Amino acid sequence: MDHFRSLILRWFVPAELFAEAEVRRQAYRAVVFGLAMLIWVPVFAPIYLWMDSPRAAMLVGLVSIAIVLSICSLRFSKSVALAGNLLAGAVFAVLVGLACVSGGIAAASLWWLPSVPIIGLVICGVRSGMAWAIGSCVACVVFLTAALFGITLEDDISPEHHQLLDCAGACGIVLCAFILTFAFRRSEAEAREDLTIARDAAERANRAKSVFLENMSHEMRTPMNAIIGMTDLTLRSELRGTERGYLEVVRESSESLLALIDNILDYSKLDTSGFALAREPLDPRAVAVATIETFRSRADRRGLELACHVQADVPRLVVGDQKRLRQVLANLVDNAIKFTDRGRVALDVRCRKATDDGVDLSFSVSDTGIGIAADKQQVIFDLFEKADMSSTRRFGGAGLGLAISSQLVRRMGGGIEVESELGRGSTFRFTASFGPAARGSLEAGPPASPQPGDVRVPRRILLVEDGLVNQRLAATVLEKAGHMVTVASNGREALEAVAARTFDLVLMDVQMPVMDGLAATRVIRDQEQGTGRRLPIIALTSQSFDEDRDQCLEAGMDNYIAKPIRPRILLDLIDGTLGRSTG
Repeated sequence: MDHFRSLILRWFVPAELFAEAEVRRQAYRAVVFGLAMLIWVPVFAPIYLWMDSPRAAMLVGLVSIAIVLSICSLRFSKSVALAGNLLAGAVFAVLVGLACVSGGIAAASLWWLPSVPIIGLVICGVRSGMAWAIGSCVACVVFLTAALFGITLEDDISPEHHQLLDCAGACGIVLCAFILTFAFRRSEAEAREDLTIARDAAERANRAKSVFLENMSHEMRTPMNAIIGMTDLTLRSELRGTERGYLEVVRESSESLLALIDNILDYSKLDTSGFALAREPLDPRAVAVATIETFRSRADRRGLELACHVQADVPRLVVGDQKRLRQVLANLVDNAIKFTDRGRVALDVRCRKATDDGVDLSFSVSDTGIGIAADKQQVIFDLFEKADMSSTRRFGGAGLGLAISSQLVRRMGGGIEVESELGRGSTFRFTASFGPAARGSLEAGPPASPQPGDVRVPRRILLVEDGLVNQRLAATVLEKAGHMVTVASNGREALEAVAARTFDLVLMDVQMPVMDGLAATRVIRDQEQGTGRRLPIIALTSQSFDEDRDQCLEAGMDNYIAKPIRPRILLDLIDGTLGRSTG
């Protein structure tokens, strides 16, 4: 059959139709249908001549010529639809003609009328198939009506011969069905092969996109880590007012660029089935306060009051995705500050429902800014949409933040809405569902906080980082906090350092030359087997995807922090990993 199919395609189908697989299959079907119909010539022409019906035999010969011309039209016109309709028309004409010369409604040729709409449907599509079906039904109705009103057609074929024609028609249908079945089985197999190839190509493209995004995440976050980190360190030093103002602008612009990078990468992940929310213990109060504190200096520069209110009934610990919750809150607070010239921005957290199975929390961010027009309050949640889309708009942004926040909130089992009035401000409110972290965790109460007099205990820390700028940045942050730092440039150097000295903790970069952080961590964990010791290891990486965090934990790391690194977050993570001691 494959050889037969190749011959058909090479002889009858023009090369231009090979570009698209579905068109190629339709062309193949048209040719096979035409060749199957040519069975009429050797089957029916001798029968009609034997029955002394030369007119019927002549019509069979004419339809054979018409079928051949229809097949040839495919090569010259390069149109499958034209060839299919010509083929259906030729078959329809000869069937009606045979009915007229051999007994009308009782003619065996009417056995074949259903083949006409089938030709149109399979080759040309639903519209042509329906048109030919209507035409075939009309022809049958005409012959039946004529018979009911006594209008008889000349019939020079005896009743016995009609029975013979019926048998021949049935045999012809079986023979054609046999040929078409074998022909179309190969066509359908090719369709499945094409589908498999397309699916595999899509999967490869998706994997390539994921690798591309991971690499872009690393390459963009690495310099951003140095810019933001060094700017923060410089702002902690003694600076004149003008210089401090310049650096504040640098830091704010860097934070905006980082947020845009995160939004682009997150949106590219949201449209894939591999995106999943993490399930980890989190403190809603701590997330809300940390988010507000991130924007404190920016609000102060704009002269805005920044407030955070967490109601007393909010549980102290729930299970959810802390990173995504903070991302949504950060997007909303960022927008509120951006569109507020004076007044205040406030974050409010309250409990809507708490049971042993989980808790629903309500978060709202309100401002006294410019407000949003009523006709824009829904479109702002669409991708790349903003309330002001004019070329003279005052406020920047790519229009990604609210769209991504809306999708994230839906994945967290909630919804987001906005209430706003032009010139009076806006309130964005969303709900999210969380699970219980442990027995008693849904009890409300103040949080995970250190006393003002607490100081960090000096630790011996191994910093494994291949980038010189990031080495300098992280070492400076750690040393300013009183820690003792040893630096290694790759995983192999880290193993040598661990074998030679004792450390309280390792900050391990993931992507490094010679030996990466995951491989080095696995070696350390293998060496610890049976010793009763476990060296705490925190992943230090530019990757920001959830699967990267899972890879780090599976390799044996104890915690994970994504670049760019905030000094306070890094130091708190170290203390949380080792256990805080006060002095």
